[in-house]
Amino acid sequence: MSTVFLWKKKYGRLVIGGLSVFFTAVVLVYAYFLTGVQAVGVYKTFYFLVSTSTRIQASTHHVSLGGGAGYTLSYAKREYVVYNVYLNGSDGKKACAAVTAQGENTELLSLGVEKLYLKTRAEKEQAQSVRNGMSLLYEYITLLSREIVRLDNGGTQESCKRILSELFAQLSFSER
Repeated sequence: MSTVFLWKKKYGRLVIGGLSVFFTAVVLVYAYFLTGVQAVGVYKTFYFLVSTSTRIQASTHHVSLGGGAGYTLSYAKREYVVYNVYLNGSDGKKACAAVTAQGENTELLSLGVEKLYLKTRAEKEQAQSVRNGMSLLYEYITLLSREIVRLDNGGTQESCKRILSELFAQLSFSER
């Protein structure tokens, strides 16, 4: 009976040793692969004014009827209903205080992107295009945000329609 245990010990150690060597080799190959990764700095942060209600479907209808965005956002294993998105924290904090004063349960989530990591040669060749594309997309978002503020401050819908149709044409061209 003792020989059976010795046999199991001997092969058990070989299997564990083999798995350890295999795991170490995989980690080293992946680490070598990551040394060639190129990082493209984006450094953009968006501030989401969200409802903290646990009744997601009812909250989406309530928020959209009240003039908010009303879509769901999954973050940190939790679902939120978005009222609005802000480009700077001070505007988000003001809006959060105003909505909370109306009796709604809200919070301001800060979500951002610091860097995009390009791994393959094809991605690295497109690094400047990626950087420019992200900057262009952020400028489009900024323009949309300014138009929303202008409408809130009494701008006409016709002037916004002209600007948004130009923006649509630009986005269509950028898509190609």
